[in-house]
Amino acid sequence: MTMTTSPTDTFFALPELISILAPFLPPQSLIHLSQTSRTLHTICVPLLWASLDLKNPLLLTNFLRSPEAQQAFGNNIDSIHAIKWNPDFSWHYLNALWAYLNTIDSSKVRKEVSAAALTHQKDGIMQYPPRFSLVPLTTLEPPAALFPPLPPLLRLTRLEAHICFYAKDNTITPCIGYNHDEHLHQVLWLVRLNRDTLRYLELTELTLTNKGVIRDVARTLSQLHRLETLRLTTHSSTIFSRQMFETFFFSCPASLVRCHIANALHKAWMPADYLDPVRGQDWDYDQGPLVLRATPLLHLRHLRVPPMPRQDLTSVLTSLMQHCPYLEDLHLPFLNNIADGLNPVIESIAQHCPQLSSLTFRSGCHGERLMLILELLPPQGLKTLFCRHYYDLASARLIAAFSRHSASLCQIELTHCAGLGSIVIQSVLTSCRVLEVFRVHGLKAHIRTSLQFHHAIEHDWVCKDLRELTLPVYITPHGRDPQYLYIYNNHHPSKALWTEHDLRHWEELGRFYAQIGSLTRLEVLNLKAIGAYVEFTDFLSPFETCLPGLLALEDPSSATDGQIGHLSKLAGLTKLRELRGSFVWTNKEAAVRIGEREVDWFATHLPALRIATFVARVDEEEDKISSFTRSESDYRRIEGLCQLLESRRPELKIRFEGAVAEVIVSQEGWD
Repeated sequence: MTMTTSPTDTFFALPELISILAPFLPPQSLIHLSQTSRTLHTICVPLLWASLDLKNPLLLTNFLRSPEAQQAFGNNIDSIHAIKWNPDFSWHYLNALWAYLNTIDSSKVRKEVSAAALTHQKDGIMQYPPRFSLVPLTTLEPPAALFPPLPPLLRLTRLEAHICFYAKDNTITPCIGYNHDEHLHQVLWLVRLNRDTLRYLELTELTLTNKGVIRDVARTLSQLHRLETLRLTTHSSTIFSRQMFETFFFSCPASLVRCHIANALHKAWMPADYLDPVRGQDWDYDQGPLVLRATPLLHLRHLRVPPMPRQDLTSVLTSLMQHCPYLEDLHLPFLNNIADGLNPVIESIAQHCPQLSSLTFRSGCHGERLMLILELLPPQGLKTLFCRHYYDLASARLIAAFSRHSASLCQIELTHCAGLGSIVIQSVLTSCRVLEVFRVHGLKAHIRTSLQFHHAIEHDWVCKDLRELTLPVYITPHGRDPQYLYIYNNHHPSKALWTEHDLRHWEELGRFYAQIGSLTRLEVLNLKAIGAYVEFTDFLSPFETCLPGLLALEDPSSATDGQIGHLSKLAGLTKLRELRGSFVWTNKEAAVRIGEREVDWFATHLPALRIATFVARVDEEEDKISSFTRSESDYRRIEGLCQLLESRRPELKIRFEGAVAEVIVSQEGWD
């Protein structure tokens, strides 16, 4: 057996280093390490069990079909600190747990849990399968059970449990005897057993129309005094009422840092039944009355508020902010339709949450309301802004609102916009010096949500720290194609034949591409060319041509008849990892102008590039027009150039999309 060196033994003997290293090692690597020496076997085997993803269908199937795997699960249960599961696993495991609790004598406690724990008033009476007696054994023979006994999980720091109605989830195999409410209650009982260690809890696909279930969840939350992150997602035809949300929020422990409460069914149409958490017969499962917290959450930094009726939302937000004095990240639902009471809501946010630095409007916010919030927040405090379905063309006030935070804004994402003024986009690019991520996406390729060309080049961009840029640009005024795009029989006219407008536009294109090339820290570039759609007549439309000349290198040897292009303007993008958007290699212009020089340039000047997504223009209408029908030689040449580039850069992945594809906007971090 191979013996490890002294430095290796020393390294693996330090728990702090092990905790840092382990998350980066795949299970196969840990298995290999465990076979190296006895020391590493002792260290690595617990690491293999530390985190289990039993939502993984392959892992779950192997587990349920293997008695050996289930026995190993039981033997290593003390090493399990994080686990993900669907009801396929939890239904099986909880039945195996009841079988285990029937095999121990109630007078012998194993790690804090005995059969008596099921009826202890502190945790409430547990519902259990009728085939298990749950009576202390008087004989050595265990009761007949369908499941091998498995001990309880008692060292969990992280639990992600998916709870659902089987009839509504076709991805999960139906289990005989499964009952949503009873199963949830059993899971919550197990959660309460881990009250001293649990720091992350995620419960998804809950159906909370039953008042007893709502109180059961709330009582459980109030006992998790070490909990830092709560993600609670319901799935029902009802939306949150004020009473339901407040029951959960005011049951959260004082240790909470992140609170994410949402409804997965976005088209919910009515609130759940009225719930009064402190009156009536609510001693469910002998758990006692529900007592809500009255003190603020001093550690809360991140809060997501679910959609709820308009009159409830205004009331909730006005009072809720007083309990979040150190809130930094706030996710709000749709605010467009709130007419009455909006000013007190915004004033409450500004007054009680002075450290707020991140705002998210998942379903939209009208421009006037957004501007009011930006104006009332402390100046130069907002760092991140995300808004869907933004609409407002009154740009002057929004520019002033952005300027109020121009020295702090690091990330701006405005997606599916119905209208966003070009001058607003310009003001962001020319004033927000610390901006790192800027994404703009319109509902359709329309001028109302795009950076117009004259605004793009009017002033120098100051956001030199940009890492991601997604931007629609209205590249040719009035949808007019300049002369240099006219291509007949694989030939382009010389510059001597260009009009004054063509010459000026070509120079302006160079200035615009130079603006892009000056963003030397850029890692993701996603440009969308916007132009008025022109029916096929005798020239290519901007929609077809996309970003003119950007993929071709210019030939400086001739002032009039040489190759035209602007690709060299991107030479500063040495950190660019992904290129996508309106980059065309397969239209007529590109087929004529792009060759081995361009391939060589891509291979040598963009060393970090890993993904290049080009537009593959294949259009049945185009094929009907002989002057624009690509020949087989064009196809073969472009294909050959792509193969040449891939051979020069094996790590580079080339992809093609249809020309009508919308700009793809990353949603990472906004869930």
